[in-house]
Order: sequence, then C-alpha cells, then structure tokens
Amino acid sequence: MNLLIGIDGGGTKTDFVLCRKDGTVLKRVIKPASNPCDIGAEKSVLILKSGIDELLKDNLTDEVISLFAGISGGITGNNREILNAELKKIMGGKVIVNNHSDVINALSSGIGSDDGCVVIAGTGSIGYGRKNGHFVRVGGYGIHIDKGGSGYDFGSDALYYALCGKDGRGDDTVLIKMLEEKVGDLVENVGNIINGGKTYVASFAPLVFEGYRLGDRACIEIVERNAQEIAKIFNALAHFVGADICPVVLTGGIFKEFDIIKKHLRRHLKFKFRFVIPYLPPVYGSVSEAAFAAGIDT
Repeated sequence: MNLLIGIDGGGTKTDFVLCRKDGTVLKRVIKPASNPCDIGAEKSVLILKSGIDELLKDNLTDEVISLFAGISGGITGNNREILNAELKKIMGGKVIVNNHSDVINALSSGIGSDDGCVVIAGTGSIGYGRKNGHFVRVGGYGIHIDKGGSGYDFGSDALYYALCGKDGRGDDTVLIKMLEEKVGDLVENVGNIINGGKTYVASFAPLVFEGYRLGDRACIEIVERNAQEIAKIFNALAHFVGADICPVVLTGGIFKEFDIIKKHLRRHLKFKFRFVIPYLPPVYGSVSEAAFAAGIDT
C-alpha cells in the first residue's frame, strides 16, 4: 500500500493527513500553528515531526512514498531549505519530500494542477499565481507592510473606526458597542488588545460584517477599502496568468463573506475571473501535490 502525506501549516493550526494513493483518508491530525516566521524554524520542525509521528505511530513509515508540506512562512528567507532538510531526515531517504508555502495547498485544493491563482484572506492575506509551472507572489508581506484584505486589516480597521467614534475624530458606529462587549472599555484596554497579537485583532473582523448588515456606515467603508486592496491582488495575478477568464481560488475566513465583498470588488476588477471556493480543506491540496510529485493522477 503506497501512502501519501499532506501537511497544511496555516496561521492558527497545522493540519496533517495520511492517505492511500487512491485518495482514501486513513488518518488526520491537528497540531498548533507552525509558521517559522512566528515561532522560529526549530519549533516549526518540532510541530511537523510531532504531527508526522502521530500519523505514522502504527509504523507505516516504510509505506509512505511522497510528502508535501505547504507551510505559512515556509518560503521566507531560507525557511524552505531548512524545513526541507529536516523533513527529509524525519521521513528517510526513500520518500519524495517537497515543501512550499501553504498557498500551494489552497491553489491545488481548488483547481488541481491547472494554471490559475489563489488568494488567501485569513489572519493575513497573500496571492499566488501559477502558469506553466512557474509561480508569482502578490502581497503577503505581513501586517506592517500590507494595507488591506486580511482578517487583521478588517479587525484593525474596526478598532480604528470605533476609537475614532469614541474620541470625537469620527462618527458614532455600532462597532463601539460590539467591540466593548468583547474587550471592555476600548480606550482603557488598547494595550491589552495590542498585546493580544495579530490573531486576536483579526478575531474582530466578523463584527465588521455584522455591522455591514445593519447598514453601519463605518463598516461599509471598511469593506469598501479592503475590497479595493483585494482587487489589486486579483488584477496583478490575472495579468500574470493571462487567461481570458482567470480562475481564482478563494480561501480564508474573510471569504466566508464573499457575497458582501464581491459587491464592492467588481468595480475595481480589470479582468474576468472565475471564482472557486474549494469544498475540501487546503490540506487535501497538499495531498494532491504529494501525489503529483509521485506521478499519481488525482
């Protein structure tokens, strides 16, 4: 029995799947986030090893033929080389081992190995395009550089508009009440919010869409601003792919609200798109990549 391992390391968790080559799932394991940019390469490797060990605790290592790990932050600096070398040590010399960014998982979960692009809008945001086996990256440079489209951006904008409403710089907004129900007095707790980190700030993003449905002006402005930034990613990717109608895979929590976002997105798009929302989690895209590397049709 020839087995495949797929790994999807996102911003909040790392998802491991062990499959037969026909796609039958034998085991799935969830571990903490493994982004080496956040926790360091050494801790990232420990999490990857822990997940693989749990998948293979029934001594199935000799039956694995291919592994693909798509890890958030996994191609920044020399992380790709470090993780690849460590994964090869874990798996042994007979296993085909490949690794890249987690965006490849998402892309392959939606369109397989076809040309197209993927945009992830989770805690952070990033886009990747694929054409004839070549890739281009758009955005994904982190919260201190990117300016919109991610859960962090929506959450940060919510905080900004609410604080402006409280101190007189802006108009009243339902975001004040919504946020203070979660964190207490906003002004008094700014330090605690900042110390909570980017994932905590991103957790406020759903409030923007709640407020949008209530017709809150601040929430409408937040959606419009972020939709413009998402459109920039789409347009750059479509230019690279060059298809008459560019397939784009949409993943991440923000795109759960795509029906709202697309109303503001359309006017900023310069190309035609076919939007694809995968019905399987991104980890199954990593299994597809493992199968492709082993010469197995999916």
